Amino acid sequence: MHKKDKIFLAIFIALIVFAIIAVVLDGKTSSMSLPPEVRAEYNELGKQYSELDLKKLELKRELLEVQAKLDIAMDDLNFIAEEKKMIENDYLSLIPVAEARHVVRTGDRLDLSPKIPIMKAPYKPIVNDDAEKVKLAIKDYLLTHGHSSLHDTEDIWIELGVKHKIKPEIPVCIAWADTRLGKAMATSYNFGNVGNNDRGNRVHFNSKYQGIEKIFETLNNSALGHKQTVGSLSFGGGGHAPIYASSPFNWNNNVLTCLREMYDDPTINESYAIRTE
Repeated sequence: MHKKDKIFLAIFIALIVFAIIAVVLDGKTSSMSLPPEVRAEYNELGKQYSELDLKKLELKRELLEVQAKLDIAMDDLNFIAEEKKMIENDYLSLIPVAEARHVVRTGDRLDLSPKIPIMKAPYKPIVNDDAEKVKLAIKDYLLTHGHSSLHDTEDIWIELGVKHKIKPEIPVCIAWADTRLGKAMATSYNFGNVGNNDRGNRVHFNSKYQGIEKIFETLNNSALGHKQTVGSLSFGGGGHAPIYASSPFNWNNNVLTCLREMYDDPTINESYAIRTE
């Protein structure tokens, strides 16, 4: 091929390349030439995306702050739990080893309130042992504190008290301490939580009368039949095993609170007699 022909061929190829480049550039320019309304919407979406991205970063920062506060709170809770455990261990160390074996952890909150000294002589309440006064006191307490199913059942408690020779207010207050007089029962008609324990044992009764009487019967069984005072029924009241309630803290105080409110007598304490003879 002559030199002149080569020059013409090179020029021809260059023109073709320039033509292709022009077509490509023209296509890109056309694709970017969007209608104004579409371009405005596109810009708005871009702006919204940027705002969302900023919000995402802000939420991430807030989440890190919350996590930091949560970590601090968990540290505080762990510290409190350790302190509570130490206090409970100190308390339990005061209980004779033979009795400590019988203590069942029930989840009761630690009660550090000062206890009223136990009276040595059998305690007699300010109100007389007049049957009508006792009946009215029990009736009023059942109406103001008990589940509706126990309203107007004072005659049952009085009747069973005579039958089992136990002051009827005692089982009433035991039922208050254990199930809030039927408002928080774990099993049917078991007002005194008799036989229910942390090992999973559950006892049901067939009637209201049966559930109430079981409290009286338990106080007269071979393990508790010799107990004479409220305090002797639990470790928290200064009692010794066997006991009615294993709680070393709240159960005794709840029973006493019930008796004090029932008779409007703040001096009632652990020496309160549970039997009529």
